[in-house]
Amino acid sequence: MLWVVFVLLLLLALASLVWIAIARLRRRLTAAASTRIRAMIQRADLAGDPVLRIIEYDKILDQLLLELGFQGTTGEKLMKGAARFSNKEALWKCHKLRNIIAHQQGATASIADANHFQSVLQHAFAQVAR
Repeated sequence: MLWVVFVLLLLLALASLVWIAIARLRRRLTAAASTRIRAMIQRADLAGDPVLRIIEYDKILDQLLLELGFQGTTGEKLMKGAARFSNKEALWKCHKLRNIIAHQQGATASIADANHFQSVLQHAFAQVAR
């Protein structure tokens, strides 16, 4: 009889963990966070330099992931939260572009690169905004 109770408790704990994981993946931004991030995107759009825009968009991506409850570096947050977005591969490519710009001397980016990052970020934002 004791083993039946143990098995039931184990199943309940497992079901709770699955529910928590699913709830985390479905989490949306609060209205206030959505407003802040929307304003950040609008300010970043005004930067004339594509390199600066890409760096700003990556900061916004980091903030978006933080607001969704993911911790760590931007890369760590993406690893934990990428499944939340339908464009996860594009998000990774954009973040990698930012890393190249930030860490390789003489790296440049085009206006098309910045526009692409903006589009990818807007798509991800639309999936979690209120």
